[in-house]
Amino acid sequence: MRSLFLLLLTIVTAFSASAQRVIRTESINEEFLKYNAVIIENEVNYVFDIIGDSLSVVQHDQKKVLILSDNAMAFTNDYIFYNSFSRIENIEAYSLVPRPRGNRYNRLKVAHFKEAHDRDHSIFYNDTKTIRFAYPSVGKGVVTSLDFTTVYQNPRFLRQVYFQSFIPVASSKLVVKAHKDIKIGYKLFNMDGFDLTFKQYARGKYNYYEWEAKDVLPYRYVNSRFFGVRHHSPHISLYVDQVNINGNVQQYYSTVDDLYRFYLELMSDMESDASDEMVLLVDEITKGLSDRDKAKAILYWVQDNIRYVAYVDGYKGFVPASPLEVFSKRFGDCKGMSVLIHKMMELAGLPAWLSWVGTRNIPYTYQECPLPAVDNHMVVATTLGDTTFILDGTFRYIDFGMYPYNIQGKEVLIGIDEQECRIFEVPVSPASESMMYDSVAISLVGNSIKGKGKREHTGFNKMELAYAMAGVREADYNKRFSTLFGKGNNKFRVENYEVENVFEPDKSAIVHYEFQLDDYAIVMDDEIYVNLNLSRTYQNMKLDTARQFSPIINDFYFTEKHITKLEIPHGYEVSFMPPDDTILYDDFSISFTYIQADDYVLCEKVIVFEFLGVFEDKMPDWNAMIDRLGVNYRLSVVLSKKDNPHKK
Repeated sequence: MRSLFLLLLTIVTAFSASAQRVIRTESINEEFLKYNAVIIENEVNYVFDIIGDSLSVVQHDQKKVLILSDNAMAFTNDYIFYNSFSRIENIEAYSLVPRPRGNRYNRLKVAHFKEAHDRDHSIFYNDTKTIRFAYPSVGKGVVTSLDFTTVYQNPRFLRQVYFQSFIPVASSKLVVKAHKDIKIGYKLFNMDGFDLTFKQYARGKYNYYEWEAKDVLPYRYVNSRFFGVRHHSPHISLYVDQVNINGNVQQYYSTVDDLYRFYLELMSDMESDASDEMVLLVDEITKGLSDRDKAKAILYWVQDNIRYVAYVDGYKGFVPASPLEVFSKRFGDCKGMSVLIHKMMELAGLPAWLSWVGTRNIPYTYQECPLPAVDNHMVVATTLGDTTFILDGTFRYIDFGMYPYNIQGKEVLIGIDEQECRIFEVPVSPASESMMYDSVAISLVGNSIKGKGKREHTGFNKMELAYAMAGVREADYNKRFSTLFGKGNNKFRVENYEVENVFEPDKSAIVHYEFQLDDYAIVMDDEIYVNLNLSRTYQNMKLDTARQFSPIINDFYFTEKHITKLEIPHGYEVSFMPPDDTILYDDFSISFTYIQADDYVLCEKVIVFEFLGVFEDKMPDWNAMIDRLGVNYRLSVVLSKKDNPHKK
């Protein structure tokens, strides 16, 4: 703690002096010296004020980073993030470069800033924009400094504040100054075990709130699909609860109902008319069908005929285009697709409600965070009989009734009417719903293998196969199947195939295929060694928990069954067969079963994953499973000539 105190004292001295002195590494917390850099100051100041008859929200950020090693390339580029509801002002960025002699800095300003849209490679549109720039002369001993101001044009969309980073943080502070006629709220996330000090006080007509953390170590986890800093890093969501301006009280956020009312206000100006063409189409595709099949026909039509295009900014990120516009142009974002499904369901006489949901990369429930940060996607909910269905126009190639895996386990805010909304928790589909069955019969030709297989995909495994094959020319199917079905070694190739129902809904996708696998078996004198684990999936997924790591994130529960049936060559018999093994844990299991008959030997491997994430408490089980998996993958069937006196 003494070293940290010396660090903070040195920081204050260095940056308050008019001629800044070089920071010596002796003053740095010893635990930080193994990193390439340390954030020595990170402070965010919010000011909530009343200017005239309007609410004003301004945010000021200050960040200073000390480079501790020659590996400085990662710290050259920096970014400022914002969106259409805010603007950035008063950017000041520079490098403090130690002079060759003496103990002071030369200050080199950043000269060029470039604005761009930030793309996160999600199918869901992200309104985030960036200002990108590079610090000059970054190297060991250099301090980079960034100051800027964010002016919020709409105080309903405030940026979250994080106390942690990918490098250590010596001091991280959030200060809020709020006019006494402004009631603010805040939500704290991931604070278990995190040392955060807080104080609240009043001065004049303002209330003050201060949070501060010191000596913050870097993120333990690496970001991955459906898992990011919002899931594990300490942060605060600030929001305006209500404002009293000259006796006029305006309600912003406090409850789920407040958020729902705001969403309804955004939707209030949307046109909802239908054209004659739309009415005729709905009648045509639903005529004579049951209610379930009507809903299915409408969903499949939208998925097949409306192209997903993210093309909106600002409020249009929350307000959909009209159903008629989406229908006429044949494209739309998730909101446009949803309002079209909703309108078509209405025309078919079916119940349907526009609904909001956060995909699994957003960790909050609506009760925890009744703010726009809680969701990023729009769908349609309907109830047929006793079952609530979620209709998502962006999620193709899944059967009607399946819940999109990217929202499983999440809450959906269903808008019933202008007064009522309800929350529906999306069920997690069982592992039996998404099955991959791969059965092959193989025979030996020298040390190579010829085989015939049948591969069947259901549920989300079928969806993945369909996406993998979409856009592939039929002449290239064998190459794609060779990649997707890869077995044994890099000499595996699919030579012939027949395909059924890959893109057809409500049916299993089936691929019959013939393949060649060269140089696979090991032939030694009178013995042949054949490893019947042709597909050795997951063997390289052991986690190094001593380092920064990412949890294992699984898109959906699934079952895989791999069957390999080896024809015993004439004149040979089985002299060794691996033992059966079952690796069983609460959320994942793998079993190996070997069967011997007169003319063949068979291996059946069954994998069942029933988790969406393997986190720290399950890591030992996961690693133990991978270790045993590796042991099983190394075992081979041994075939010996029947007259071999050395057979096992």
